[in-house]
Amino acid sequence: MDPKQNQPSQPALYPPAQYYAQPVYQPQPPQGYPVGAAPVQYAPPQPMFYQAPQQAYVVAPENAPANTPLLGGQPPFHHHGTTKERLLAREYEVTIGKWVNEAWTLYCDNWVVLTLFTLLVLVVSSIPYVGFLFSFPMVYGFFISGSHFLRNVPTGHPHIHSAALFHGFYYYFPLLIIGLLYSLAVSFGLFLLIIPGIYFMVTLYAAPMIYLEYRHEGIGILDSMEISRKVIQKHFCANFLLLIVICLLVSFGIILFFVGALITIPVAYMVHVFAFRDIFGLSQGKQLDRSCVSIC
Repeated sequence: MDPKQNQPSQPALYPPAQYYAQPVYQPQPPQGYPVGAAPVQYAPPQPMFYQAPQQAYVVAPENAPANTPLLGGQPPFHHHGTTKERLLAREYEVTIGKWVNEAWTLYCDNWVVLTLFTLLVLVVSSIPYVGFLFSFPMVYGFFISGSHFLRNVPTGHPHIHSAALFHGFYYYFPLLIIGLLYSLAVSFGLFLLIIPGIYFMVTLYAAPMIYLEYRHEGIGILDSMEISRKVIQKHFCANFLLLIVICLLVSFGIILFFVGALITIPVAYMVHVFAFRDIFGLSQGKQLDRSCVSIC
């Protein structure tokens, strides 16, 4: 008896590849089975997409597909419009547990430099009257160094760039303007029955990070605030919960005689980095800005 006669006619489903590949459906079973071979089980096509389990620091191999996510994040969103249109069109999921786990892994791998830098930020911020003017650019150094880390891990640089922690001073004035506009929007919203203030507090929190990441692609201060508001409000409640978790994380460290803050503060800021990666995506071609202080 010809074994080919017993083979089903439906397409065959082959196991997906290891790195974020989709199932491959064949129109017909493969030919050329030897006589007497064991029967092959074929599964019918299934209406679903396969995605490999996401883990912290999963780096795709060199021969991975072009749409392989960066370190286990969401796949890049392909859009043929401008950078602003592409960012506004992004869809995402809020996965707080995964982001906290990845931030903790990043901190454990770079705990010395992150702890020392956090201690320096706390010391500078405690200077009377002028401490805030010097410490707030340092806070954004967490994002600059974290995003730079994510772009360079696949190329063989698995550690935080310590100098990048101070690169927030390169964007001193734009970050100051964004901070002032953010404070004005939240204050005005709180004056209007509190709820609008909470709305602006949640939806505009990513504006500084959008500016830092996409400034070289023409995204200005007002554009970054508009993009942040429109994208974050797609999952307002989930992002609100994310900010609550971050605040609780920092508060827990402060309660532990401020010593725990040296751990929870950098972890909290790195949560923002991984959240930004999945919500807005990272600019793959961006390099560290080593120019003078930006004023525009």
